[in-house]
Amino acid sequence: MNSLTRPFVPPQKKKENGESKLSYRKPLNNGFKLNNQSKIAVKRTIDLTDDTPNFNLSHVNKICSVLYRKKSNKKNKSWGLDGYGIILSSSDTTYDFQSHKKLVLKVYNSETGNFIASLSLIDNNDTYIGHYGNFEFQFSHYLTIEEDIKRANDVLNMKVNKKSTPLDVEDSSFEANLSDNVDTSNNEIQFIKKTKVDKSIFDHKFVVPVKKNNLKKMEEYKQSKVLPGKPLFDKNKIPNALVMKKQNEYTDIDVVVDPLLSQILRPHQRQGVEFMYNCVMNIVSPKISGCLLADEMGLGKTLMSITLIWTLLKQSPTAKLINNRMNDTGEIKKVLIVCPVTLINNWRTEFIKWLGNKVGVKTLQTRSGSNAADNDRKDFESFLNLQKVYQVCIISYEKILSLKSIFELNTFSDKVDLLVCDEAHKLKNNNSKILQILKNVDFKRKILLTGTPIQNDLQEFFTICDFLNPGILGTLNSFKKNYIVPITRARNTESRYIKEIVELGEQQSEELINETSKFILRRTNEILNKFLPPKRDYIIFCKPTENQLLISEQILNKSDVDTSSASSAPSFSLGLITLLKKICNTPKLLQSDSYYQSNLQRVMPTSQHKSSELDSGKLRVLDALLKEISTTSDKIVIISNYTQTLDIIQDLLRYKHRLSFVRLDGSISGKERPGLVKDFNTSPHVKCFLLSAKSGGMGLNLIGGNRLILFDNDWNPAIDQQAMGRVHRDGQKKECFIYRLVTAGMIDEKILQRQVTKINLSKKILNDQTNNNKKGNEKNNSDIFTTEDLKDLFTIKKNTRSNTHDLICDCLGDGIIPHGMEDDVEDDVELKLNTFISGNQAESLIQKIQDKEKLDKQEVMKQCFKGFRHFDLCHKKEHKLIDPVLNNIKRDDITFILEK
Repeated sequence: MNSLTRPFVPPQKKKENGESKLSYRKPLNNGFKLNNQSKIAVKRTIDLTDDTPNFNLSHVNKICSVLYRKKSNKKNKSWGLDGYGIILSSSDTTYDFQSHKKLVLKVYNSETGNFIASLSLIDNNDTYIGHYGNFEFQFSHYLTIEEDIKRANDVLNMKVNKKSTPLDVEDSSFEANLSDNVDTSNNEIQFIKKTKVDKSIFDHKFVVPVKKNNLKKMEEYKQSKVLPGKPLFDKNKIPNALVMKKQNEYTDIDVVVDPLLSQILRPHQRQGVEFMYNCVMNIVSPKISGCLLADEMGLGKTLMSITLIWTLLKQSPTAKLINNRMNDTGEIKKVLIVCPVTLINNWRTEFIKWLGNKVGVKTLQTRSGSNAADNDRKDFESFLNLQKVYQVCIISYEKILSLKSIFELNTFSDKVDLLVCDEAHKLKNNNSKILQILKNVDFKRKILLTGTPIQNDLQEFFTICDFLNPGILGTLNSFKKNYIVPITRARNTESRYIKEIVELGEQQSEELINETSKFILRRTNEILNKFLPPKRDYIIFCKPTENQLLISEQILNKSDVDTSSASSAPSFSLGLITLLKKICNTPKLLQSDSYYQSNLQRVMPTSQHKSSELDSGKLRVLDALLKEISTTSDKIVIISNYTQTLDIIQDLLRYKHRLSFVRLDGSISGKERPGLVKDFNTSPHVKCFLLSAKSGGMGLNLIGGNRLILFDNDWNPAIDQQAMGRVHRDGQKKECFIYRLVTAGMIDEKILQRQVTKINLSKKILNDQTNNNKKGNEKNNSDIFTTEDLKDLFTIKKNTRSNTHDLICDCLGDGIIPHGMEDDVEDDVELKLNTFISGNQAESLIQKIQDKEKLDKQEVMKQCFKGFRHFDLCHKKEHKLIDPVLNNIKRDDITFILEK
């Protein structure tokens, strides 16, 4: 409605002295009359004066972004309109059991600057919707970026007095500035509305920085048609700025990591952010749009990922000028993070820790009830449709199954710009339903995070790489032909001395390393040595009790295991293997084992199997450790694969040592876990943390403890590595001690030795550079176990100090790191195998081959335990170790110790 006219006003009743009379409100004569006619002609002109005020960004949370839409009965509604909200006042309130602020706003259209509504909204909440007239409103985010605030001021035509405090809403005016000097000499009255526009936009001249006579680059620039832009941050004004690499140095602008994050990144983390950026932005290769960050635990994979996400959300190397205004929306808008359910709160906490409320994070936690699936679907659709409210959504791997229908939509890949998978080794199985759902979505960019990408074999490694960058390694059949078969044959002991096979395997290994190193980055936690307190690793070999040996022998006899046959052991029941593992922990677990109850309980006398309180070598060593550590101020983390073992340890803590503890296993909900971790890390009254390795061994930061006891081993080395990395992490202030308990001569040692094979393969393919010994790296191609070793799995060695040490060397165990062993067998053994020889020569040659195999096995084992000092406690009890606790405890139940 024009401000110079007024509509007809109907008569209104007015009471005077108790009598009702009709009164008329006269229209205001505020129009201008020329020649007895009112002429209203408004001409708008643009003031190009460069008079941009100085903005003081220290006053934040004065302007916010608001989403609004017309009321509708549609089932799937989206927020199609944006506005600027001027915050007149705010007050603390509680909504959905969380603290928020209630904002009193005036809302203006973000394009035209027209006034829309005055209402109240709740900030940072995706469920509260305000109403005004025929519109619905929802809070989006505070404006904190300087350019965003300037743009808002330009749209709203804010009058900012340079001498007064900027963004002082109460003293600012947003109405049009009408000129008081009216020229009445013309037939038209001109009212001028000034709109300030940055003059530099029109005066900006862009010079292509190409060398003289470089016609090719000139032609590339002409075809690109990219308008000049400017970076979000000036790299020349930031000390030690982290600037990303450009794909096109002539047209791209600088992408500079926010100094808020770049100043806290360590050198290896800066390198990691650059590596991820180069992969997801196709700078490495057009075929590569994803990367695998395979750093070991504790190197900050989460922080590096958050840094990259924040950078891509706010910046793009191809910024353009749109409608005379800089487009700084960033390269991506939506990020989906998939992780184990136990890590959802960890990710959310990390975003808040490093970025505060700068990023909208949506989490889909585990729910119960009949409407849980529908609520998850609504929340996920809300994340996808609310453009400016949420930028990041964090869900669990299991949640993908319940959201399958949304992932299968054709438009889903257009709504999610970046996929991040934490603990990505969960995607190693090609038959996994979760993996198939993700593979069917054509994500533009992917980041996989795992410290253990190779857990068992190369086929799992191919599955992860092919999901990350489809087709990068060819088909599975071609990968088997080109890599798996030759590498496996070269590692086979039967082909070890055939020169052609070994050379081909080495050649294909190097080719695979070169191909995958383009999108895989692997660093070990040796990098942390300069940043964290020292860490001491101990492998403690515990002497089995007589009852443990007796029960194990009886079980093997009653189970009819043919230990003389190399083929029967691998195919035998996994239940028997699990039962033998439990006996290594304690014979108390015998009666509750399902395999024992169904197969052995009837044929074995139970009277011999009654165990005492500490009828286990490992329990006795644990008891001695607890007794000594309880006299110190150190806190303890105890980890086991079995909750039944944790029950026994829990009783030991509670009734014998009277130590306070918290426990985290599969029965603890995701909401309770952060509180348990916080209590252990901060409360001086909590001494121990009992942890189930499989349900809580990933991502937990237990820096409140500095002594960790791994009570039992797992066949998968990744689980043990994850578990042992809980205390030696960023924030740790004390020297750390890791104790790994192993029952000497029993299946515990076989598991430890089998782990070495898998870790060895991982180091080789991931090009682990921790071992610079060329000879040692060559030995990494050798397999440690032959088929003869498989039948040894069910063999009990009663009189060994440590079967593992027997494979390493024959030193005296005097605490000295043994020197390298020389290989005295001729290098031309493989040549003699291919020639005709006599019977006597064959017997001599076979003996030499067996000797060489033994030496090779010792060499590989030695490389895996490189740097450990050897202590034989059977022969000498007074050995002095670095750890004072091990020096003071009763060591009658310890046969051997490896110290590093």
